[in-house]
Amino acid sequence: MTTPTEGLTTCYCGSKYWDGNICASCGETASAGTTRTDEIRFEVGKRYTTGAGRDYVWEFTILKRTAKFITILDFHGHNGATKRVGITVLDGIEMASPLGVYSMNPILRANREVA
Repeated sequence: MTTPTEGLTTCYCGSKYWDGNICASCGETASAGTTRTDEIRFEVGKRYTTGAGRDYVWEFTILKRTAKFITILDFHGHNGATKRVGITVLDGIEMASPLGVYSMNPILRANREVA
């Protein structure tokens, strides 16, 4: 196993083993010009909000995570239901759409942690 040519050291999944530019653990490709160590990521046990100052604001707790999915606990509207949601990254910040993707859907962002 080698390190990727772009100089990345750790994959999203936490693996440090690379086969060229592909993570040996999860198969994620290291993209040129990206640095995964400076991304803002969801952390297990922390609570995040869809944002303040809106008509509807949801808060979710991260129960567990993998490289590409988070399992969340919904405190509002679904009586403590858990749900597995895919993660995307935009501008170095992890995001998820806990209620699905549709016009005006709430987006959970890793930089919106509830204090």
